[in-house]
Amino acid sequence: MMNDKLNKNIPQLRFPEFDGEWDIKTLDQITTRIGDGIHSTPEYNDNGNYYFINGNNLVDGKIEIFETTKKVEESEAIKHNRELSDRTILLSINGTIGNLAFYTNEKVMLGKSAAYLNIRNEVDKEFIYNSLKISKTQNFFFSELTGSTIKNLSLKTIRETKIPIPTPAEQTRIATFLSAVDKRINLLQKKKAQLEQYKKGVMHKLFSQTIRFKYDNGNNFPDWEEKMLGEVGIFISGIGFANIEQGGQTGIPFLKVSDMNLVGNNKKITVANNYVNIEQIERLKYKPILEDSIIFAKVGAAIFLERKRIASNFLIDNNMMSYTPKGEIKFFKHLFDTLRLSKFAQVGALPSYNASDLKTIKIRLPSKPEQQKIAKFLSSIDKSIENVGKQIEASQEWKKGLLQKMFV
Repeated sequence: MMNDKLNKNIPQLRFPEFDGEWDIKTLDQITTRIGDGIHSTPEYNDNGNYYFINGNNLVDGKIEIFETTKKVEESEAIKHNRELSDRTILLSINGTIGNLAFYTNEKVMLGKSAAYLNIRNEVDKEFIYNSLKISKTQNFFFSELTGSTIKNLSLKTIRETKIPIPTPAEQTRIATFLSAVDKRINLLQKKKAQLEQYKKGVMHKLFSQTIRFKYDNGNNFPDWEEKMLGEVGIFISGIGFANIEQGGQTGIPFLKVSDMNLVGNNKKITVANNYVNIEQIERLKYKPILEDSIIFAKVGAAIFLERKRIASNFLIDNNMMSYTPKGEIKFFKHLFDTLRLSKFAQVGALPSYNASDLKTIKIRLPSKPEQQKIAKFLSSIDKSIENVGKQIEASQEWKKGLLQKMFV
């Protein structure tokens, strides 16, 4: 389908019906206008029908509205109107740099961290969108940033950004092909979202006992019993981890809140930033938690993220807590995912909770055989979600590779 070529202004990967070098144009030359949103604070109104968006609202080609996104009245939006149309690409330029979205007639008002690029009619908008995503363009953006704490991409830099550009026919051919790739990724993302929604609905029915499992012989499991978390498991708070002891690469993992974000740790802890050896354990009288347990943050803003992970044979620092259940660990992990622990936090300058705050939380608990059935069923859904997630990652990496080869 494509020929491999390599030259100064010829892409490495190209459709065979095209040849010749690409032109080099600046974004100023291929747009009718480049601007940004307002640099002041608008008059917010919770009942407004326009959303006040910034760069963080630009996600994977779409404008995303969050619970925290402010609203303004139509009159406020008109007062600060920007010339947006179906030829507009939005670009994040302050703090978060380089995020992109198409404008599709949403009722929005732009803040200063969102720039808009109105693409000329004779240029393929989708082609320019993908040109802005390639590493060469993004690297140029980052090389020209200003500001010390909060980085800023100037409109001047955007206007001067050089974009290699082929004939309109080749632009459209490339854009159409990449749109088909995006469509596959979007379908996979929808499938993943549907599976996640299905799991959420099933969990509600399982934990409310609307649906029940049975023994393999068809007999009913015993009724669920009301318990307190402290009756069916043990809470353990973390310990201090001095800087001088940190940095070890072998031994038992000493986990911090940040370790829950590491790649591969989205459900169970498999890697850590810090390990401690036997000498440290004996000298400092550390007591590793050996059994399968659930770990989570217990201090600070991290508790409101409600992240929980499974871990075994580990230590945790004093911003974390673990729960070792007397039962099927995977069932208890799913159970903990239904509990909003943050609502039990003690309010203060630094929100936190301790074991006594959580021990009295009431739950309804099935017998261990039913726990195992529930855990196995939900884990099978998790596996399906994980498999689709891997397909999405692989497709995104494939597209990323294509972008680097199909553009100059």
